[in-house]
Amino acid sequence: MEQILAYFRSPALLVGKNRRGLWVVRDPLGLRGGLFTSRAEATRFATLNHGRQYAAILVPYPIELETVSNNG
Repeated sequence: MEQILAYFRSPALLVGKNRRGLWVVRDPLGLRGGLFTSRAEATRFATLNHGRQYAAILVPYPIELETVSNNG
């Protein structure tokens, strides 16, 4: 993942499908994102919630939305 990010000067949001076929939008560090049933909704989320400060990158491989537990 670090190799991909080296090519982008602006922050990036990755957009792609996970192994279950849902659309995922997430930042490379996994700090923000969401799961969607359609590509249109995923790109809408990326545009509306993160504006023009992020580049949306459509990735051809499965990506996952990782969650972090606050319980330790």
